[in-house]
Amino acid sequence: SFDVESLFTNVPLNETIDICTQSLFFNVTHFLGMTKELFKSFLKLAVDNSIFIFDGVLYGQVEGLGMGLPLGPTFANAFMCHHEEAWLDDCPLKFRPVLYKRYVDDSFLLFRRKGHAQLFLNYLNSKHPNIRFTAEKEKDGSLPFLDVLVTRTSDNTFATGVFRKPTFSGLGTSYFSSIPDKFKLNSIKTLLHRAYEICSSYENLHTEIKFLHSYFVKNGFRGDFVYKIIARFLNQKINVTPICYNTVEKKSVYFTLPYFGYQSEKLKKELLCFLSKAFPAVNFNFILINRNTIGSFFKFKDRLPCALTSSVVYLFSCPSCGEGSYVGCTKRRLHSRVCQHLGVSEYTGDKVRAPCDSKIREHNLLQCKTKISISNFKILSSAKNYGDLLILESLFINKLKPDLNDHASSIPLDIIG
Repeated sequence: SFDVESLFTNVPLNETIDICTQSLFFNVTHFLGMTKELFKSFLKLAVDNSIFIFDGVLYGQVEGLGMGLPLGPTFANAFMCHHEEAWLDDCPLKFRPVLYKRYVDDSFLLFRRKGHAQLFLNYLNSKHPNIRFTAEKEKDGSLPFLDVLVTRTSDNTFATGVFRKPTFSGLGTSYFSSIPDKFKLNSIKTLLHRAYEICSSYENLHTEIKFLHSYFVKNGFRGDFVYKIIARFLNQKINVTPICYNTVEKKSVYFTLPYFGYQSEKLKKELLCFLSKAFPAVNFNFILINRNTIGSFFKFKDRLPCALTSSVVYLFSCPSCGEGSYVGCTKRRLHSRVCQHLGVSEYTGDKVRAPCDSKIREHNLLQCKTKISISNFKILSSAKNYGDLLILESLFINKLKPDLNDHASSIPLDIIG
């Protein structure tokens, strides 16, 4: 198996943009109404100048793809597809691989001779300055590849089974975790499905199922409960032929509810019972979520500065008189909204010709005449959608009663008993 070292962060952006553009506009002049130049500029805008924060300092990635970038896998695959085709065509026949299969940055290869692997590795590493491969050879007739253990058999074929790294700790979802029972059940089904799809023989499947039973018992599951799920899974996969019914497909609707133990499971059942009777043509799905994870108590990632935070409710307090206060909300970054209040450009800091109306700027010009900065703004809360932002803004206006707000709330808040 061959592996590309740090593929995503080594993909040359400009070269890959040219590859994508040339491939798409090979024999056409327009694509979805875009010219070649416009499409290329959009690609550059989407992947260039990725900004990230570390230890409170903002950095710009000057080369390579940023981790988590939506176009990352597409760009990496386009770059590798373009080059590997030429590399394989130009490879000398004496050590060219018999089989070459790649998934993102991992490749599985077969050679006629053991020595050919090193020759091919040296050949690939001489092709591009950004790309360097490492190789792993089979040991005792076995080779792990993408969590699959590929093993030679006596009849000159391959057998596959589940592979776990030596660092595997045996820790998984505990039965005593504060999560819905469905999640615990699906943790068993998921690994059973994985074993069934990967294992090429019943012997390997039997070995993996025995391991999974022991694994779940060690994580607090009852042994008879695990066996029951295993038996049900195998019956569905092997013995039972599914029956197709000509029924009208129901519309599926999804809701999320907070998980707080048995009472939430009870509430879910009662809601499903009531709604299924009232709306028989709709399939209701309630997802119970417990947001109190370990990660929610221990923040290990750098937080964005307040100025770069978006979709927030904020409070302005006048630094001079101490009386002028204002509660507002914005979907944009707080820095952009503050600049709008000050009547300056968010990019240059220069005054704009036609600033929008602002109670904060009006108060500053007519009364206090003091310098206002982003430090005079405090984030009160945040929300994912604009409707929730308006509700939060109205609640804070009602609670804090700021002097500069014209209305008691941004939207009507009525409590119906």
